[in-house]
Amino acid sequence: MRKPAFLIVLISIIILVSCNNLPVKPPTPTLQGVEILPRATSTELTTIETQGNPTQEKLLPALTGLWQIRLERSGGIAGIGKLLVISSDGKLLLNDIRTNKTSENQLSEDQTKQLVNLLATVRYRLISTPSICADCFIYDLEITNETEKFQVTLNQLDFGNAGLGSLIDFLTELIAPSY
Repeated sequence: MRKPAFLIVLISIIILVSCNNLPVKPPTPTLQGVEILPRATSTELTTIETQGNPTQEKLLPALTGLWQIRLERSGGIAGIGKLLVISSDGKLLLNDIRTNKTSENQLSEDQTKQLVNLLATVRYRLISTPSICADCFIYDLEITNETEKFQVTLNQLDFGNAGLGSLIDFLTELIAPSY
């Protein structure tokens, strides 16, 4: 009688351990000449998500002087992890976090103009109650220039409502051809 109960408990423990959601810090990719900013902590993101009126709009940092855009797309059914870093010199760093495959590219002049124009027109709207989605992609977006830093984490159901749909779409198109 004890043997079947023991097996059930053992199998349950194995399943629970293998399905845990403990955060695993991916290796930070490096690229000669490009400083990759560390991933934002949950405390910093919580502060941004809880400030002000939910309908308040915020301008994103302008792409002037030295700047960097960092977009990490993770999750989905397959549990992917892609990192895109664009710096003010137009360098593009693409990293598959699971395989640690990294490639470097350069934004075209037209892509750079599109990106600058997008950031000049996009307005971030605070989401007071994020959508719940089990197998969605999660987008960690960070935009910095010499004087400002913007960070937000949203799932694929919320980035459109947050006013970031056109920017996220543009950036994910830069990821798609490489993988």
